[in-house]
This record gives sequence, C-alpha cells and structure tokens, in this order.
Amino acid sequence: AVYGTFMSATGEALEKALWPTQGAPRGVVQFVHGMAEHIRRYDAAAQALNAAGYAVVGHTHAGHGEKARQLGYFADKDGWDALISDVHALRLETQKAYPGVPYVLLGHSMGSFVVRGYCLKYEKGLSGVALSGTGHFERPVVAAGRAVARLQCAFGGARKPAKLVEKLSSSGYNQGYEDPQTPFDWLSRDREVVAAYIADPYCGFTFTARAYDDM
Repeated sequence: AVYGTFMSATGEALEKALWPTQGAPRGVVQFVHGMAEHIRRYDAAAQALNAAGYAVVGHTHAGHGEKARQLGYFADKDGWDALISDVHALRLETQKAYPGVPYVLLGHSMGSFVVRGYCLKYEKGLSGVALSGTGHFERPVVAAGRAVARLQCAFGGARKPAKLVEKLSSSGYNQGYEDPQTPFDWLSRDREVVAAYIADPYCGFTFTARAYDDM
C-alpha cells in the first residue's frame, strides 16, 4: 500500500492508504473501517481485491490509529458528521485520480453505519455500496446509551472512556460462543485475527462519552 495523509473535518491529519492495480483498474473500492481499529488491518482484503483488478483506497477515522489526538474521541461537536465528511473528501480526491471508473463504498461494522449515513447525503454517483457486519440497535438501548453518555459529558467526563455505555452496547457480542477465551472472540472465528487485534495497541480501545453521544 501507498500511505499518505489528508486533513480531516475535525482539523487533524488522517492516514490514508491506496492499494493501486498494476494496470487500469476495473473499479475502485473505498473501505470505511470499523470501530476501534484502523485502515492497515485491511491489507489482506485490499490485496485480494487488487488481484481481482480493483484499486482500493481507505483512511483511518478521526480518533483512531497512531495519528489520533485522542483514541476514541472524534471532535468537540458534530464528530459523526465529520466522519461522513472525511469519507466524502477521500472519495472526491480518489475519483479525480480515477475518473470514469466504477466506484464502490465498503463499510464494515461501525463503518457500515457511517456509509449508511453517507448515502443519505452523497449517494449520487456511486456504482454500489457493500455493508459488512452491519446491524440494528433497538431504540431503548440507543436512548439509554446516549443518556448515560450525555450525563457523563455533563459532569466533565466527555473525554473519558465511557465504559458503562460500552457495556450496554457490546455486552452480548460473545453470547453463543462456547467457552470464550477473550472478550473479542466474536470478532472472528480465526484465532490469529483475534490475537492480532488484541495485540494491536490501536485496537480495542473504549470510546469516550462524547463519541458515543455523537453516534
């Protein structure tokens, strides 16, 4: 991959990655990664798409990765909107480099929710959208989580990890797994993938109260 940076709507520099094809690509796939991880984790998937003739691009969200000003914190306000704006900024930049080529967004987990919000604003011109690991939270759960996050923010804890909200949102992820060995067994059936995620200092962190309030 070829790595670089671009400026986020939050004002911080974000890491971007491009996996180019050797010749003219059949299309471009833009990855939008999941919660508490980063774009470098997608190297294997990007190389597989390269082998099929697709150029791949993606970036590490604000509040993620080694360049983050603070892990798990998007912005003082409108952080979720900033995530969507950053996806669009990278898309526009990439489409200038690959004009007239089919363009697809692939959002994984939290990234799938970003893409769903993105499509409400900027769907025009996309050739397709793929959602991986997406889902749905019941309204009472969302309302409870947001209420707890806002209460923590009101008491000066906006930048502190929202452990209670995390418990509310992810406590059931390991249900159905016999004898789970780690809190992240739900992540993948491939033990090596789970181990790499746990060992990565830029993965698995707890989001701040402000970020949960933004989502």
